[in-house]
Amino acid sequence: MTNASWNGFGSANFVNSAQIAGGTGGRTFIDGIVTDRSLQAGSLLGCSYMCHVSGASGFKFKVFRPNGSNWDFVGESEKFTPIAGDTVQSRTFANPITGVRIGDVFGMWIDIDAGGAGPALDCSAVVASAAIHWIAGDETGTNVTFPSANDISNFALNIEAFGAQPTAGTTGDSIEVGHGGTFTSFLDGTGPSTGADGAPLCELGYNMKSLIGGNWNYQDFAKGSQTFAWVLSSGVPAIMTASGTHCSVACGATELWVHCGINDIFTGRTNAAMLADLDSIRALWGTANFMGIDEVLPDTNFTDLQAAAIRSWNTALAGWGAGKGNVRIVSCWDAFGQTRVSTGQKDDLKSIYNSGDGVHINATGAAALAGLRKAVRDNYFGLTPSLIAVPSSQGVRMASDAPKMVAY
Repeated sequence: MTNASWNGFGSANFVNSAQIAGGTGGRTFIDGIVTDRSLQAGSLLGCSYMCHVSGASGFKFKVFRPNGSNWDFVGESEKFTPIAGDTVQSRTFANPITGVRIGDVFGMWIDIDAGGAGPALDCSAVVASAAIHWIAGDETGTNVTFPSANDISNFALNIEAFGAQPTAGTTGDSIEVGHGGTFTSFLDGTGPSTGADGAPLCELGYNMKSLIGGNWNYQDFAKGSQTFAWVLSSGVPAIMTASGTHCSVACGATELWVHCGINDIFTGRTNAAMLADLDSIRALWGTANFMGIDEVLPDTNFTDLQAAAIRSWNTALAGWGAGKGNVRIVSCWDAFGQTRVSTGQKDDLKSIYNSGDGVHINATGAAALAGLRKAVRDNYFGLTPSLIAVPSSQGVRMASDAPKMVAY
């Protein structure tokens, strides 16, 4: 399989701990590990699996979407006879499974057991409190309940999904993820999850995809409450080598986008420490492919001293990026700030972009920041410049509005 992994349990993790079969009428199974859900939106092209016996019938790879505590059918592959032998096998679908969204769940329909002569899929024992969910029949409905009484606890389906490689890997902190809305990422440990509408409206990658269009796509390896040190140790390795994920291969991204720094400043890290991290991140990523780094946005909760530290860091970041051929710094602090009376600087997050907690940006803010990123990208790749509308109205926070500290 030459395409990128879109997640699943990952063929590198497959073991033959147990087998599941179709019973007397065939069964539909889905993976219950939330961090195995789809990392990308678009069309699935194939899968990997591990089969114990092939039998006289077959498999179908399936995709479902969370709908509250129930599930909606999204699509499926053709029926195929699996290859047995307890080894990793790959299957290219006759027709792509279209309309897949980030956070969708992968599964398998297994045909009737036929007196023990049917196919059996291998499963891996896991220590996490996960379960394989199943329901009788070849399920293609909406609002489907997989009965909890059927759950096969502490096991994972030996399946992995593959699709086109993403253009970009995104990483950083909660603003990259989109915590200004309801989205949670793979590395948050509770996702990827977007809700029933499938639209992570505050996620930066999602908004970039909406603006850039075409075949541009992304996988998000950001995590809330992280610093540049974490981006170096975990975020970029996840993009480049699939480290810390269940994916069997790296995503193959050729653009790196990073939004980070607010937690570094919040925890008192120095500019020198952050710049050292960036040097190491660039050394790891290399100089051949594009690397975009956002300025740190204003934070209404920060003290005047911390606000000054943001300004100091953004100046240092601009100096660091100058002359580095594949690096571009996205200037966004000024466009996202409104004047704080006590400093006379744009040290508060502009109201129209504020999700309500003073630090995370809402969907309007995410779209505006994605627009600034797109303009930088267009310039780097020599594309036709885009006109990005960034509202210029700004409010003023009165000196009596005391700062407060929030969790990032």
